[in-house]
Amino acid sequence: MLLVGLAYAGGSEVCTAYTETDSPITVQGAPDIQSSGIAESRSEPGRFFTHDDAGGEPYLHLFDRTETGAVYVGELLLSGASNTDWEDIASGPCPAAIDADSCLWIADIGDNDDLRASIDVWVIADTMQAGGEVAHCPLVYEDGDRFDAEALFVTPDGTLRIVTKEKDGEAKIYRLSNPVCDGGAAQTLTREAEIFPGEEVTGAAVNHDGTAVVLRSLNKAWLWTGCDFAWTDPPVEIDLGAQPQGEAVTFLADGTLVTTSEGSPLRLWETPCAEIATLDCPECGCDGDGALLFLIAPLGALRRRRDSRPGRAVC
Repeated sequence: MLLVGLAYAGGSEVCTAYTETDSPITVQGAPDIQSSGIAESRSEPGRFFTHDDAGGEPYLHLFDRTETGAVYVGELLLSGASNTDWEDIASGPCPAAIDADSCLWIADIGDNDDLRASIDVWVIADTMQAGGEVAHCPLVYEDGDRFDAEALFVTPDGTLRIVTKEKDGEAKIYRLSNPVCDGGAAQTLTREAEIFPGEEVTGAAVNHDGTAVVLRSLNKAWLWTGCDFAWTDPPVEIDLGAQPQGEAVTFLADGTLVTTSEGSPLRLWETPCAEIATLDCPECGCDGDGALLFLIAPLGALRRRRDSRPGRAVC
């Protein structure tokens, strides 16, 4: 069984089930863009980064989620970057090339005709300031393979993963631990797993402490949880509702999923967490050394008082 090790802090809570997706919220004042990826700022929660699809200028677009809706803030130029086919964005730890607590990883990984000999990931510090340093990670798939891909996530241990988009309902997961983003020679992604969600994967995200990963298609998502987890384990399926060309997904700190689509105008959907579990593996540490999560017991809905006994993960 293939195990994927994720960074973990003991006693963490993770969402294991979701309620119905809320009605869409239009981002007021946003330009006409195709939102192909989304990430919440870790340095300023409530502010989100998104970006246009293929061939546009290398801009990130910023908007704020407010108590009454969402409002567009502005754009951020990534000086020195290019946009061949930007497909996703993720929050995560920074590579050695950037001295910051948190970074944004922009996935220039689209390749509709499987023509690109290499793909690119651009990285900037998670700040609101223009003109910051942009790091460049050229990548290639092992064995010279070429794929169209629209999903990228970076776990807290610094591992980058890309999930391919394939018309037969299959998806391949590739990984690179602690990529060196100095613009030098392309680094090789190695295949970690093959999964069969049955639909094309258009986005991915990992929660803040690396205990849950979500992949999405146009209108649904699949969730894997645990301090270590197996891609072969059956995921939780989540209905995201009707989203025109649904592409992007990110986690909030409380487990809520925020999604956007390439439809116009720019809108966001929120899928609230319904049940949570406590991951507690003190003996094995859940540190990627082979600990397997056998049980996650739900604690109950987040929107009502939680008075049940804590769930327990058995290592």
